[in-house]
Amino acid sequence: MVVGEEERLPSFVISQPFIKAANTDSPSPSVEDVADFMRSEGFMPIPASYFGWIRAGDGMAVVDAKQDNFILTEDGVVPIDLQMAQLADAVGVEIAKVPENQSPEPGEGNSPVGTSQGCSLSMPTASEIKRFGR
Repeated sequence: MVVGEEERLPSFVISQPFIKAANTDSPSPSVEDVADFMRSEGFMPIPASYFGWIRAGDGMAVVDAKQDNFILTEDGVVPIDLQMAQLADAVGVEIAKVPENQSPEPGEGNSPVGTSQGCSLSMPTASEIKRFGR
């Protein structure tokens, strides 16, 4: 059920195994731990986004990658509630790495660790989207 939506609409029920935090008093990893994890998975921060990251190889984008949506376990950082989409396939997004000296400063809603290895997104025009068959 989604708050504010009609009750008759279908909804997903999702379950996952319980994930035990290394420290139950402070289950979330540090901002740096989150950034290290995301970079280890091939992601670059998206400037001026809501804790957004993107992987240039396949156009996979992740938002809401803030500390609260990860758990630090004895085995490392585990993501638990991230929003994902494959942008490059969906709309033909071009992803280019921004040189370190041109990376934007973090802003509100931006991951504070994403300033040295950012990326830029080039969204296609409507005619380019039609060319992709969408």
